[in-house]
Amino acid sequence: MGAPEFLDQLNAEGLVVVGDGDHLWVGPRDRLTDGLREQITCFKAQMLGLVAHRHWMVALPDRTILFTVPQGMTRAEVLQHYPTALDAQPRRGV
Repeated sequence: MGAPEFLDQLNAEGLVVVGDGDHLWVGPRDRLTDGLREQITCFKAQMLGLVAHRHWMVALPDRTILFTVPQGMTRAEVLQHYPTALDAQPRRGV
């Protein structure tokens, strides 16, 4: 398994992955096993490069959320995923 597949696995397990410069945040922390932590350390550099292109700020009627998406998702696809969204803008370096 490579970094893209591992990132997809984390997202499928309901974990959020956010990159900020050289820092990677994965949470909620209480759901991280020792095995996941080891893989996160192993894939950190590659994951930082991937998450920089996977975040969208989605404006909903009552709040704005950060949505992590598979690579290649367009604005139209994000808006289709959130039909009540007022807007969606890509975020880099979150």
